[in-house]
Amino acid sequence: MSKFFNNPTIGIDVSADFSMVAILKCYQTPQSILNAPKEDILKILRESSKKNLTWCSNTYDKLIKIASNAASIAISALGLSVKITINIWTIENFNSQIELILKEIQNVLYSNDVPLMFKQNIQLLMSIPGVGFISAVTILTEIGDFQGFVKPKQLVAYFGVDPSVNESGKFKSDKDKISIRGTRFGRRALFAIALASIRTKRTGEATNKILLDYYKNNLNGKKKKVALVAIMHKLINYIFAVLRD
Repeated sequence: MSKFFNNPTIGIDVSADFSMVAILKCYQTPQSILNAPKEDILKILRESSKKNLTWCSNTYDKLIKIASNAASIAISALGLSVKITINIWTIENFNSQIELILKEIQNVLYSNDVPLMFKQNIQLLMSIPGVGFISAVTILTEIGDFQGFVKPKQLVAYFGVDPSVNESGKFKSDKDKISIRGTRFGRRALFAIALASIRTKRTGEATNKILLDYYKNNLNGKKKKVALVAIMHKLINYIFAVLRD
């Protein structure tokens, strides 16, 4: 059970954002960043991002370039420092609330109030590359009783990603729209999963090679949004098959 609570895949990589907040907590003006020893900034980047030295060095170079540009236009250091401090406090406050909500979700799922089948289905959905803990919980919560869905197209319609195709003869429109009926929160989670599925890792390896290739093929003659909807449609078929079998 505990392994899927510790899965870091939520759909996005926020380590870079945490690193910038960590930097700004120590150095709140462009000049202070420029004056700081390189090894001190690299240490903060390593500890906050947990990434390798290459990433940290590249990030440091970008940070120095931005700080140099900002220093050259003489931004008010005092006003900038106050705004940054307030924004950091707001971000950390939101992060604390998010952590509390996540812990509460985990406590509920650990309890005996949640059916074993629901817990097992979370693990099943997380076996699909690109699906993280929060996405899996959201999808299952929005679906409710899966037994009410007999065919994949019923689940597609429920999520509101069934397309309205405009075709005439050999003409195929690249402006196909989805119905956007059904579960709004489930559709947002599905959108996040679709984005995560077509990403590549730092090593260049695809998160989900099959879906990435499918996405690229759909880009031929179609817009990115239409190709992404095709990925969402494909994911629902995966979800249906996994939960059914």
